[in-house]
Amino acid sequence: MGLVLVLGGPVEPPTGQAPGPHIRYYLPPRQGALSLRTNERLLPLSQKPTYVRTLAVALSRLEVECIMPKDIQIIQPPKLKKNKLIEGLPGGYVAAKEQYRSLLLSAMDLSNQIAAHASFEEVLFSQVNMSGTQWEALRLEDARLSQCDLMTAKWYEAGVYRTEFIGCRMTGFLAAEARFQDVLFKDCQLNLAQFRFATCKAVRFEHCDLSEADLQQADLSHVVLSDCNLRNAELSGCKLGGVDFSTCNLDGARVGINELRGATINLQQVVSLVEALGITIDFQGKE
Repeated sequence: MGLVLVLGGPVEPPTGQAPGPHIRYYLPPRQGALSLRTNERLLPLSQKPTYVRTLAVALSRLEVECIMPKDIQIIQPPKLKKNKLIEGLPGGYVAAKEQYRSLLLSAMDLSNQIAAHASFEEVLFSQVNMSGTQWEALRLEDARLSQCDLMTAKWYEAGVYRTEFIGCRMTGFLAAEARFQDVLFKDCQLNLAQFRFATCKAVRFEHCDLSEADLQQADLSHVVLSDCNLRNAELSGCKLGGVDFSTCNLDGARVGINELRGATINLQQVVSLVEALGITIDFQGKE
C-alpha cells in the first residue's frame, strides 16, 4: 500500500484551485504515479489543479510511503470505584517498594520525594503536588491524575497502565524508557517533557502542549494526537506508523521521511517538510 497524505487542512490554496474537504493523496511507494481522490471519486489527471500535480512530482521524487491506519485502538479507562477509595496516604509519604491501593489523594504535597519501585493501583489523585519527585520504576495502574503538578518529576522506566492525566502541569516531566498502555493525556502542559525510548500502546494525547518535548526513539505507533502542539519537538528515530498529525502543530519539529512512514500529515505540513528538504514547490502552476 502507499502512504496517505491528507489535504484540506488550514492552508489556503491559490485562488480557484481549492481542493475541497476530504481529499487525500495516494502515492504508491517508489513510483511516480499518484491519484487524487475526493468524495470517493477518482479525478483524472487533466482535472487536477496544477499545484497538486507539482506537489505530486516533488513527493514522487522523495519516494514517500504512508499507510492510513485501518483499525482504531480502543483505550481502556481506569477501573476506579470512588465509593471504595480510602482518603489519605499511609505515613504521609511514598516509600520505596511499597504498594498503595484504593486511595483518594487530594490537595497533598508529595513534591521532591524519592522512592524506587513503588506502585499505585486504583488511586485517584486530585490537585496533588508531585513536582520534582524521583520515582524510578514506578508502577501506576487504574489511576486518574486530575489537575496535578508533575513539573520536572523523574519517573524513569515507569509502567503506566489504564491511567488518565487530566489538566496536569508536566513541564520537564521525565519518563525515559517508560511503558504506557491505555493512557490518556488531556489538556496537559507537557512542554520540555522527555519520553526518550518510551513505548506507547493505546495512548491518546488531546489538546496537549508537547512543544520542545524529547521523544527520540520512542515507539508512538498508532498513538492518537488530537490538536496538540509539537513545535520544535524531537521526533528523530520515532516509530510513527498510524499516527495522524493533521490537527497538530509540527513547526520546527525534528522529524524525517523515514520516521513519517505510515503517518498522516496535512497539506501545510507536507509543504513544510518538502521545503525543509530543499525542494521548491511552484504553487503558481507553470503549464
